[in-house]
Amino acid sequence: MGAASYNRLMSTESSRILDAALALPVDERAELAERILDSLGAEPTEDRLARWAVETESRLDAIERGELRTRPAEEVFSRLRQRYS
Repeated sequence: MGAASYNRLMSTESSRILDAALALPVDERAELAERILDSLGAEPTEDRLARWAVETESRLDAIERGELRTRPAEEVFSRLRQRYS
């Protein structure tokens, strides 16, 4: 399912939350995703944990190489408040 399909299924508030979450630093997004998955009641599988570890390490490496830029959360939230207030 593509991003356009997900957007049709989500409320405006959910879309705003998603935008804010996607703007978070990688480690915070990974933690948030894990907590959301945990809230669904499914136990994490070894495969899922291994994929998260690989993805997290890949993104952290990209940040350290300067290939991926992060923004402070306060900057992101400030921009979102301005945009949606």
